[in-house]
Amino acid sequence: MELNDKMAENPMLVGAIELMKADPSPEHKNMFVNEMMKAKLLTPAVIEPMPEPDENGERKLTRENEVRFPILTAGNGKKYFMAFSDRREAEKWNGGKETPLADAVTVTITMEEIMLMCLRRKGETADGCVINPYGGNILVPREMMEQVMAQRFVSGIKKVPSGAGMAPAGRTPAGTDKVPSGFGTVPPTAERKPEEK
Repeated sequence: MELNDKMAENPMLVGAIELMKADPSPEHKNMFVNEMMKAKLLTPAVIEPMPEPDENGERKLTRENEVRFPILTAGNGKKYFMAFSDRREAEKWNGGKETPLADAVTVTITMEEIMLMCLRRKGETADGCVINPYGGNILVPREMMEQVMAQRFVSGIKKVPSGAGMAPAGRTPAGTDKVPSGFGTVPPTAERKPEEK
């Protein structure tokens, strides 16, 4: 995670989202997963204390900094981390203002970091992540995160191979007894609530 929010431009991820929404074939879903795992994403965060700039004007996070992330709460009570593909998408959340939370900043984060936060304390954090909640609005549920991370762990590779994280209708991934819920959307009317990671 970095305090530099200028690094996030993900045209391939945005393209993969649009392809998957137009044609949710296994090929397009896998393209999306691969682009999602490569992307540097933006997310709002509240950092206390805010690190002081170094001699180059950069702020570095340390163990002394507490980082909290605003969470979207859907109508059904499920909670989701927010991630944005670029500055334009992030501005849709905050209505063009710097942030809707006075003390929030925008940080750059990877999907793997979001997945690790979400999965490490099941039930205590979020039920998944929504990418571009006010644009492409793609939900990556906890079950999908578990599958993607398990595949990455088993294979020891960075690129997710064809079929990883996806199960054909009516079939379950090897070694499990549940069918993944797949990608979905979160209503854009979900509440913004800052909560600790």
